[in-house]
Amino acid sequence: MPSPLIHSFRNLTREQGTFSKEKHEILFSRFQVNYNQIDQRYRKGSVLVREEITEPPAAIEPTEPPDSTAENKNRKSKREVKPKTRVIVLHCDIIKDEFWGARSGILKE
Repeated sequence: MPSPLIHSFRNLTREQGTFSKEKHEILFSRFQVNYNQIDQRYRKGSVLVREEITEPPAAIEPTEPPDSTAENKNRKSKREVKPKTRVIVLHCDIIKDEFWGARSGILKE
């Protein structure tokens, strides 16, 4: 639930149809809040992104002598292995090229 300050600011700016410079001025004049000093998570919001975890490859020792069935099974399992990932929370501007340059694979299929 947004704080009363955020709620009243949203109502004020919605009614007036203001631009960002004017919104900053309203924030400061009415609430004594400098927009540029607010933490980025409140200014930009939060973005969840999946990142690959880079791990060194583990040494695999064969336990059975290779035969045609085991070899086919290993080939199949190697193709199905997906890289390990983790979800991280970012508080940044996703409009700028910096975000997309660092994560060019997001829009690939």
